[in-house]
Order: sequence, then C-alpha cells, then structure tokens
Amino acid sequence: MMQSTGNSTCGGSKVIVKLRNKICALVVDDNTVSRKLLMTMLSWAKIKAQEVENGKEAIDLFASGANFHVIFIDMDMPIMDGPETTRILRSMGVNSRIVGVSAQSKASDKAMFIGAGLNEFHEKPLSRTKLVEILHHVDADIGIN
Repeated sequence: MMQSTGNSTCGGSKVIVKLRNKICALVVDDNTVSRKLLMTMLSWAKIKAQEVENGKEAIDLFASGANFHVIFIDMDMPIMDGPETTRILRSMGVNSRIVGVSAQSKASDKAMFIGAGLNEFHEKPLSRTKLVEILHHVDADIGIN
C-alpha cells in the first residue's frame, strides 16, 4: 500500500494518501499555472503524471497507445476543448476516469461537459482533500477491473 503525507491548506491538518495501486494520470489544460499546480499536487501524492496543453494532444497520446487511469481535463482550451476531447476519447473506447475541472460554474456548461462523458466535474482549483477523494475512486476502479 502506498502512502504519502502532506499538509493541507486547512489549518495545517494532515492529508494522507493511501492507495493500493500505482496510478497514472494525464493533465489536459492550456493554462500553465493551473496545469503546474495540479502536476505538483499529483507529485505530492506520488502519482505518475503527464501533461498536455490541449485536447488534440491528449487524443494523439491515446491514439499512439498511451493509457492513463485518470484524466483531469479543462473545459475551455484552444484547438480542442474539454467536451469535444471527452466525446472523442469515449468514442475511441477510453475507459479512464475523466474528471472535468473548470472555473466555469454555470449549470448549463457543467451539464454539457458531463453529458460529453465525464465521470465527475469539479470547479478549479482542486483542493488536496478533493484530489485525494478522486484518487481513492480511481484506486477502487483499478481494483474492480
């Protein structure tokens, strides 16, 4: 069982990540700061991760045979946005957990993104606690498959 500890942003309390499986993640976001923040949080949790700047790059990765347990994908990106990328990934048979992340909070935008094939949607920025919760879901998914 993997375990890492780190201080959360809430009063210095410890957030502990205990996972049974090694998880590989893909971060798809055109915003460098958002992408690097999530990559740093994944590194803190001892998650192997790769990053790309848009949906087309993500599609190209999967088309070349890459595979990830979880994909964190932004809604609004140039070249290919999150909903279009999600629809294409699902049509390619990608079964990874896809987590939409966006600063958009309009219910209609969220519904459209979820309808494209997301497993879940969260507003930016993700907290460490929320990230750990997502990673536990991914870990459980791996145990089932």
